[in-house]
Amino acid sequence: MTGEMPRRRLDRAILGALSERTALHVIDLAGQIDEHPIEVDQACARLHEEGYITPSAHGIYDVTTRGQRRLDELGGEQARTDGGEE
Repeated sequence: MTGEMPRRRLDRAILGALSERTALHVIDLAGQIDEHPIEVDQACARLHEEGYITPSAHGIYDVTTRGQRRLDELGGEQARTDGGEE
């Protein structure tokens, strides 16, 4: 696993993965975005507090409408950077 993505990239990866599928467990989400489960769990807790994702069961999250809008914003930021990387 790569470990410790920059925060915006991690947010974009989590929101993107959740927007492409139905709700995912933190472990499955971590595997899909190639990040450590603890990092993903902490990021999901923060994204939930900010209203971007919602828990549907213990450790399972889904993206909210607000989260989809945030993903669109983060996608726009990526497009404006050189090479699409942070």
